[in-house]
Amino acid sequence: MKARLLLAEAATAHPDGTISMLRAGITNVWGDKPPVQLQASLVTRIEADPGDVGKHAVEIFLIDADGKEVMPKLSGEFEVARGGGHNNIILNFQVQFPALGMFQFVIRIDNVQYDTWSLRTAKPPAQGMHPGGPGAPQMPPPPVH
Repeated sequence: MKARLLLAEAATAHPDGTISMLRAGITNVWGDKPPVQLQASLVTRIEADPGDVGKHAVEIFLIDADGKEVMPKLSGEFEVARGGGHNNIILNFQVQFPALGMFQFVIRIDNVQYDTWSLRTAKPPAQGMHPGGPGAPQMPPPPVH
């Protein structure tokens, strides 16, 4: 079994098993001071092998750098059909991060951790800085011909 997490601004599941996402891959959340607010979608894709048939427990949670839970844990079950397949979970949420720093989403299946998604809350980059992170150099403008 494999499980992957991805943080996006918004996500929608479709009947054919695909997912549409807007601004996927968020790793920085900017705010002048805590609490720092975020409204987003955590996309989880679980891929199961034929040997994984049956019910499985899943937990998804958000912790700070000290391991303290930041928002309520999502717990539930999913079932793998004969032959394996995939399950998608989209968690649309709003959270207030209590501090600036590092945070991590975690997914566990049957009490085994399968993936994490890390993000940082920080003050916005200074004017003229590249949005890749505070202190990152700005890309030079393209040459004019």
